Amino acid sequence: PPVEEIVSGCRTVAIAVEDITRPTRMEHLLRPLLKRLRNAGIRDEDIVLIAALGAHRPMIRPEFVAKYGAEIVDRVLTYNHYPFDNLVYAGETRTGRAMVNRFFHEADAKIGVGTVFPHGHAGFSGGAKVVLPGVAGIDTICANHRGVSRGEGDKTGGIGVVEGNATRLDMEEFARRIGLNFVVNTVVNSQREIAGVFVGDVVDAHRAAVDLARRTYATQLPEEKVDVAILNAYPKDTELIQSPNAFNAFGERGESCVLRDGGTAVVMTASSEGRGVHYLYDRGMQLYTPAYEFPSHRALFRDYGTMVYSPNLSEADLREIYPPQTQLARSWEDVLALLGERYDAPSVAVFPFATMQFPAGG
Repeated sequence: PPVEEIVSGCRTVAIAVEDITRPTRMEHLLRPLLKRLRNAGIRDEDIVLIAALGAHRPMIRPEFVAKYGAEIVDRVLTYNHYPFDNLVYAGETRTGRAMVNRFFHEADAKIGVGTVFPHGHAGFSGGAKVVLPGVAGIDTICANHRGVSRGEGDKTGGIGVVEGNATRLDMEEFARRIGLNFVVNTVVNSQREIAGVFVGDVVDAHRAAVDLARRTYATQLPEEKVDVAILNAYPKDTELIQSPNAFNAFGERGESCVLRDGGTAVVMTASSEGRGVHYLYDRGMQLYTPAYEFPSHRALFRDYGTMVYSPNLSEADLREIYPPQTQLARSWEDVLALLGERYDAPSVAVFPFATMQFPAGG
């Protein structure tokens, strides 16, 4: 049904929106959404826009403006979700207590806005993921992420795996439990331009978006394996902790269908914010796990060489996430020199948007 019909009779609205680490320019979605809410009689002062940070760091005003648009930030109240406080109990899901942001829970109408692209835990992002982990409590997020991160319990997730994915099923049960009314999901292209918009039920709209995402992000791999794979982490390249998402391009099997034996993966990441922040996966947090200990990555780091190219990282940053034998290159000249020590005339495959790409048919 139309947005106006869904929010009919509601006085307050909370909108959970993905944060600055994700690629979509949300102003293009929020402006028409707010117009529809206004047509339904919802006043701007009765709308709260919550940055669905999950366990990411808070955003500052210039980032709110960059992500959501100056007009939106000036019109409605914007908040950062904080997973350690301002939470209420909303019942139980298959993994335990459902703790959710109080402002989101108390609103009459609850909307989620996010992007659908490949994801190692949930198969694809979007849908219910904007509320779990987006506006959930840290223990609820931890329970949801533990299976895939540690290889414990039901660990049926992976790149492109949606149906039967226990991590996603838990997210969707949480979304139903807290009363998420509908989602606005987008699929973007490599230039972060909108390729499709899907609005409706948290499951139905998401699956329709996934159908387009599979076609949009599917990448035909080289017919023969290569010596070197260049994996550009754009557009999830603002911090090192996000950079292992570049291995999305290899799919979910835990092995490279691109590199031959003795091959090297070169991960390119601007990491303009350095190592980055994550309240589950940083050292000392509940699920601190270097990328090379993730079940889905162990074989890759065991069987192939790894290099990280970034001008904004230190060796100490690198060791927090990548295995000890990983080489750090701080210039492109360093990349070429290090590869030159290993190969005479290597064959190379370049994945320019590796965090968004995955093998065709995967």
